[in-house]
Amino acid sequence: MLFVDDESNILHSLRRLFRHEPLRVLQASSGEEALGLLRDHDVAVLVSDNRMPGMGGIELLARAGGASPDTVKILLTGYADLETALAAINRGEVFRFVTKPWEDGELKRAVAEAVERHRLARALRDADEGKLLSLAQAIELKDAYTRGHCDRVALYALRIVEGLALGDDLKCQIRYGSWLHDCGKIGV
Repeated sequence: MLFVDDESNILHSLRRLFRHEPLRVLQASSGEEALGLLRDHDVAVLVSDNRMPGMGGIELLARAGGASPDTVKILLTGYADLETALAAINRGEVFRFVTKPWEDGELKRAVAEAVERHRLARALRDADEGKLLSLAQAIELKDAYTRGHCDRVALYALRIVEGLALGDDLKCQIRYGSWLHDCGKIGV
């Protein structure tokens, strides 16, 4: 996990909040420093302030995708207006938007959810077929009427793909996407 803020007292507070968590905590006081850490370390979650000298948080989050595509991004800012929120979502592709002063439980939950999202993204990227199929089957357990639905969607999608000149990697991604197309139901 990487925290980025130009205020050392904020970084100290964040380190103290997460000191008992099973996560390695990195810190940076600027966007430029953070990009260097993203290139040198495997970072699951990036939590950044927005208003910083030099590179702001939204620009950092937007550039972080190129340096570390699987990193899940959270904007932690004291200036929460609609324009900032929209820019964070549209340019920075943030997972969560948390305002300062933060509530410890809320920030810890946001980070825990981001870590889980990172694990899922890695499973997709690493093509861990067993995990993906297990997740699809777990979704189907919520509703007996949908048992086998994900497999049927994958079967039909792959039949459609057979007529197209697509590579094996893309076909595999289509199969995985078919299995996981209802993953939003797991929280319903």
